[in-house]
Amino acid sequence: MKFKKSDERFSFWFKVVLIAGGLLLIVNRGFWNYITLEIDERKLNQQIIQTRNDSAKLKQDIELLKNNTCYIEYRIRRDLKYIKPGEYEYRFVKDKKGD
Repeated sequence: MKFKKSDERFSFWFKVVLIAGGLLLIVNRGFWNYITLEIDERKLNQQIIQTRNDSAKLKQDIELLKNNTCYIEYRIRRDLKYIKPGEYEYRFVKDKKGD
């Protein structure tokens, strides 16, 4: 019987400590600031990865523009809508009905 009472006391105090700890975490402003900062850090790390990927693509584009005349011509035609003398540009208009 004595063993059972100590078990009940332990269970009671364990629940009290657990509830008090939970309330402390919920009410504690620093804990919420920590969670917010962790979320912000994850978002910033994703932005860093995206920026590094963009930077690598731009570096590759710069190298192609420096060294590849075919790529330069392609970009001039695409970006500036350049047409060589004697060439014709064809534009196809889509019907609004989808025919």
